[in-house]
Amino acid sequence: MNAGHRLLDLLLGRLCVFCGNAVSFRAEASICPICKKETAVEPLHFSGMGLEHIQSLYPYTNLVRQGIHRYKLGGIADLGRFAAHRMAQKYKNDGKTVDLVTCVPSNWKRKRDYNQSELLAKYFAKEVGLPFEPYLLVKKSHVKSQTACRNRRERIGNAKNVYRLNCPKEKIEEKRILILDDVITTGATLASCAEQLLAAGATQVRAYTIAATIALPSPKLLLSGKNLSPHRNIPRQFTAPKGTVQKIQEQNVLFFKSPT
Repeated sequence: MNAGHRLLDLLLGRLCVFCGNAVSFRAEASICPICKKETAVEPLHFSGMGLEHIQSLYPYTNLVRQGIHRYKLGGIADLGRFAAHRMAQKYKNDGKTVDLVTCVPSNWKRKRDYNQSELLAKYFAKEVGLPFEPYLLVKKSHVKSQTACRNRRERIGNAKNVYRLNCPKEKIEEKRILILDDVITTGATLASCAEQLLAAGATQVRAYTIAATIALPSPKLLLSGKNLSPHRNIPRQFTAPKGTVQKIQEQNVLFFKSPT
């Protein structure tokens, strides 16, 4: 690299959305070569719990967790823009359209400057040219945050009846709705949102998230390529993309274990 390029990197370079290291101004995206290689996986796919389809860009590895933490609590909004762009590419190639986009409601003003899910959904809707309705639902103020729950059972119980409709039903009736959120853990939050939207007349609810910490079966089962039997409170039909099992084995992936 010559002196001119080094100077331009200093003046125009960006920070990697995952690790925070410097990225060259010539890079096509705000991701360093190392993190690009580490996150080179196909999205994870789930269904069930009232949702037609859930797609998560990444498993919740330590690297992805670091990026989401910077995005959610560090005021670094670049990951939202980066993830929304990748989601938009997947949506355009998917062929399954929706009528409008919304986000998981949050009492975000307690801790940060923006609702990370709303910002993600805003970027996504703008890129794909869909209507964005951030306030279809509202979170009841007395409910504690899901991150404060100690285990899976507590998360699922806490998410019940957390949200209520915040718009005329006419805005939702006969609509196919896509919800965006940063992370899916047990699926309880998205399921609670879907329940309210479907009860109000939505014909279909889908979801995109940046990452998934949902319980996975053993690598042996994943490698078999078999569909999994439905399990209580676990979305069905996990599809293991090529390379995912290797990623799970190589990194410290923080997946919840299935209840016994």
